[in-house]
Amino acid sequence: MDSQCVLDMCKEKINNKSDFRKWALKNHPDKGGNAKLFKKINECVQTNNFCPEDLCSKEIMDEAELKIFQAKRMIKSFTRSIRTEKKRLKEGEIWIQKFLKSISLIKKDKNLTEEQKKEEIKQIYKDIEEIRNVEIPQTKKEVEETVKEYQRIINEGREMLKVNQNILRLCKKLKKQDEKLKKMQEKLKKKQIVLQIQEAPKKITKPRKQIERKPCKETHMRDPMTCKCIVDRTKKKCPANKTLNPLTGRCLSSYDPKKKC
Repeated sequence: MDSQCVLDMCKEKINNKSDFRKWALKNHPDKGGNAKLFKKINECVQTNNFCPEDLCSKEIMDEAELKIFQAKRMIKSFTRSIRTEKKRLKEGEIWIQKFLKSISLIKKDKNLTEEQKKEEIKQIYKDIEEIRNVEIPQTKKEVEETVKEYQRIINEGREMLKVNQNILRLCKKLKKQDEKLKKMQEKLKKKQIVLQIQEAPKKITKPRKQIERKPCKETHMRDPMTCKCIVDRTKKKCPANKTLNPLTGRCLSSYDPKKKC
């Protein structure tokens, strides 16, 4: 699966060939579409690289994270190797400086004759010329070629890193959109339930029939709790020598209503 194709296809929402046909009708270069984008999409279709419906599945996310790790490691290792290759350019100059120091040591050496000194110095200058004319240009050429190749690999790694990071970002955006849609659907459901309750026909409650009750006797009264006729104790008549107790309804001779306890 080509990560760049997956990203391009998912941006244009092309999951299969029928989606590509619909997209091509609108975005063909003859109809004012982008020619470079159309070429990229067409190449992806030819290699059967479409946007998977389960783009944010665990397998694809794990693969993207693995490619990001590989790309970072590739960039790090090849940038280090470029540094080491560039250090090779300085090796020739280092050797030349060493040879020049050895010339001064040969001149100070007392064990050698003048002719021997001249011969050795002559040989050293030959070696220096060979380093300057042959070895330094050769190493420079080799280093340039290797650095160029390493730079190409680094650029590929950066592109792979960018593509897979974009896939992860796209998945995060899609997940956020799904969460927002779910919240909106829940809110709509709650509103619909409230509207259904408000619009539901109210139950018609019939008024209770008032029962016509017979009037109580003069000595009786109607109990408000049971609606029954009970004896009215306050209307009971007692003899002249006795008084009525309103609490018990009995006639007592010793009861004095004005007396305090």
